[in-house]
Order: sequence, then structure tokens, then C-alpha cells
Amino acid sequence: MSTVFSKNLFNKLNKTDSCPLQLLKQDGDWTKQNFWAVVTFLRHHSRSLEILQLFGMWKNIEKSRINELNYNKTIRVLVEDDLIEEA
Repeated sequence: MSTVFSKNLFNKLNKTDSCPLQLLKQDGDWTKQNFWAVVTFLRHHSRSLEILQLFGMWKNIEKSRINELNYNKTIRVLVEDDLIEEA
């Protein structure tokens, strides 16, 4: 992950009115490492409900991301955060 990009991204995420969906749209795409770093950020800031929509947008940018590994990882994150219905 680029240090400049990650610092800039996390500064944007730390703003109280930040919207990860909007940030992804503005950036155009994120690498796998950046995406999962944002997921971790959201979890640590009690914003896990935003993960499912973010995953939906991210996987639709690049169709190769529609795979069992990414779905399983997303489901696992949601289940670990007691979002069983969403998972």
C-alpha cells in the first residue's frame, strides 16, 4: 500500500462525515490491500454496517473480485461483528 495514498485515505476516513462509498467512487478503485485496510478501519471505528455496501461497490469495479475468497472474508468479518443477518 502506498504510504502517501494510505495516509491520505485514512485522513479522509477519520473525518466525522466521511463516506467510504464516496471515497471509493472519487478514487476510482482501491487495491485489495487498501480495501481490506479500509474494512479494518471501519471495524475498529464501529462502522461495520458500511462494509457490505462498500464490498458490493468494490467488487463491481473489477469483476475478478467476485470470488469465493472475497465473499468468505466479507462474511467472516460481518459474522465476527455480530451482523449475522447482513452476512
